[in-house]
Amino acid sequence: MPGRAGGRRSTAAACVVAGSLLLGACASLQGEGWTAYELDVSFNEARRAPAEDPGNAADAPEASASASTSAAALADAPVIRLFAFGGAGEDTAAQRAMTVELARVLEQARASSVAGPGARTIPVVLWLGDNFGAHAPAPIAARDDDLRRGRGRGASCASVTGLWQREAAAALAGVVQQHRAAGFPSFAVLGRREWECGAPELAFQAADEAGPHPWVMPTFNYVVRVFQGGAARVVSSCETGGATICALEDSSEPALLELVMLDTSPWNDPPSGEGGAEQEHFEESLAQQRALLEAVRERAESRPRGDAGPLRLLVTYHPIESAGPHGQGGRYPNAAFMYTEPALQELVDDGLFAGVISGTERDLQVSADISAGVKRSSRYWIDHPVFQVVSGASARYDGHPLAGPRGWSWYKGQALIPDLISTHAGFAELRVTQDEVLALLRARVGKRWRVGAVTIPRGRAPHPVETQSPGMEPCVGCSSRPPRPR
Repeated sequence: MPGRAGGRRSTAAACVVAGSLLLGACASLQGEGWTAYELDVSFNEARRAPAEDPGNAADAPEASASASTSAAALADAPVIRLFAFGGAGEDTAAQRAMTVELARVLEQARASSVAGPGARTIPVVLWLGDNFGAHAPAPIAARDDDLRRGRGRGASCASVTGLWQREAAAALAGVVQQHRAAGFPSFAVLGRREWECGAPELAFQAADEAGPHPWVMPTFNYVVRVFQGGAARVVSSCETGGATICALEDSSEPALLELVMLDTSPWNDPPSGEGGAEQEHFEESLAQQRALLEAVRERAESRPRGDAGPLRLLVTYHPIESAGPHGQGGRYPNAAFMYTEPALQELVDDGLFAGVISGTERDLQVSADISAGVKRSSRYWIDHPVFQVVSGASARYDGHPLAGPRGWSWYKGQALIPDLISTHAGFAELRVTQDEVLALLRARVGKRWRVGAVTIPRGRAPHPVETQSPGMEPCVGCSSRPPRPR
């Protein structure tokens, strides 16, 4: 097959040339914790057989009995598995491979959810924006396959029916629809693409609506809770008569996880002109977001002392910080703490979110704590550690030889240094237990899938009043040098 072999040689040659001339334009894995094997077996075995310390057991039998009780309770608690991806649905080889792998791991997760109490999981799918790839929904009165350009921003506008008739998008949607048909949840946030044809509301879909989308997204901003019994549902409601007011439902059922799903485009990428339907939508979304964040704060502050409530994660399109081209110092800088809506800044600073899950970038990132990156980008010292996972490389990825300037090393963000980063195609998974969050990056390297893992403890203490500042050099990857003696 000379044609295919020649194609591989051409691609390899392009990568070598690009890497030589552009200083890192080809795909890479960085950070410790990358493996070439599947983690599911070892993870489940570790949960079934928690390690014991015989010395401690001999010295303190009462403590040992208490620890055994806690371990038993932990073994019975479900593991929440969040499968997160953005920039999905374009017809690329990367997307096709990602869809196949996602189908495999979702099927595996669903099987373990009924495999007994020791291995029960709750698999949840999260769409992180740009959910139709380079397309956007629009109220087009034309054939379903008739596309037009959206507002000069690059999106192709199509009817909702036409969006899901594209082969790659239909295949991905089919995988997630099968997941939903089995009784498991899928939720989404808006990306910037969804705004580009002036009708982001066409991506909405209520939980009780049998619509075309493979997700639930009832409005611009909302809150989801995942409960002990395995259910996951929207628990927020907002009223817009006059001033926008949002509330969270009261429930006697214990929640394991709370996801605050936010539309970040209204404050991160507002419309350039004044007036019009898009401006009105932006104002509506932003007012709703502020009211929802106030409701989240009030609920957190109303809890009894010592009751932290469920683990709370922020789910957005734009990251808080990034090491990709959208990070501070990158080619398209709009992902930095100082660019974040002030109402959200306050909640992040006050420790109301243990972590953030975001899209935007065409790469995969895990940062156990973004505090040092916030210091570099925004000269701000947040009080609590916050982890972040970025996953926007479903269909296109910065490590592709033809990715252009966004793949060049000097166009990357200069504030954040993630624990793991991949410029290969792939998606992220987070496994939430009572003790920790295991953040996994699933990257397709050649024809194999590599897995990178970072373990993040839950219940981390606030930062001390005085903390050591990171190097503030423009070259964040360079070794810091002590100041010159006076």
